[in-house]
Amino acid sequence: MLQDQFAPNWTLTPTSGLQINTTAISANGAQLITGTSSEYGESSDFAIYSYATDGSAPSLQWSDPLGDNVTQGVFWVAVSGNGGYAAAGGQYGSGNGFLRTYNIGVGVSSRQEFSVDSRINEVESSYDGSTIIAVEGANALLLTLNGQSYTDSQTNVSESYLRSCGVCNTGEIVVVGGELDSYSESVEFARGRKPAKRAEVSSTGLVILYANQSGTLVEYGRFHTATGVLRVVISADGGYFAASTKNGYVYLFAKPDSPVSGLTPLWSYTPSDQSLD
Repeated sequence: MLQDQFAPNWTLTPTSGLQINTTAISANGAQLITGTSSEYGESSDFAIYSYATDGSAPSLQWSDPLGDNVTQGVFWVAVSGNGGYAAAGGQYGSGNGFLRTYNIGVGVSSRQEFSVDSRINEVESSYDGSTIIAVEGANALLLTLNGQSYTDSQTNVSESYLRSCGVCNTGEIVVVGGELDSYSESVEFARGRKPAKRAEVSSTGLVILYANQSGTLVEYGRFHTATGVLRVVISADGGYFAASTKNGYVYLFAKPDSPVSGLTPLWSYTPSDQSLD
């Protein structure tokens, strides 16, 4: 009988009964960050966790509770490629989102907190942790490390709801994605509000590429898709980025050398046997 090559080296459960929405690991696999949450529920046990691991067993370095009576909790986490810095975002309750950053070696005492108006939908880090990008509502939040602390710069994308973001290893190129003029149950829940009635998704998608110029996002181009963008990713060197959409398409782009009036994908693809009914 063949041995199961996909059996995990280890498993862990930070808090029984709570979900883990995302986990991040450093480039060498030695540093892991995660956090607990609940899809729609409330808890006083949500927390952010930092583990050291050599591949054989995880060792808890520190944990940072979110507080009492929190709704949803930690939605997304990130760790720098070199394992030095971490970030975690989510929401405490309706209209009360958060983004926390850490120097992993120092631990909870290094925490900085940035308050936002809705849930942090994604947060990502450059390789050395000097640049962190996060998205919430119609805003992209750029954090730049100056000495021992981060400074923040917010960019608003009018009439949008941003779901995803990415940053290259150097922190110089950033991509965000989401949807325009949308109202749906899932979006309203993500914003921390319970919709008053059943709503239908009726949105177009948006991908925006930025250059990070001294802590300020400068737009390099954007592209509109027929339906909302769910996820964007970017290559380590920032030369390529991709987006996936609600109607099953993937788009690949190359970074232009200078700002352009509109991005043009190198190609788009959708599986021929997909079923999205």
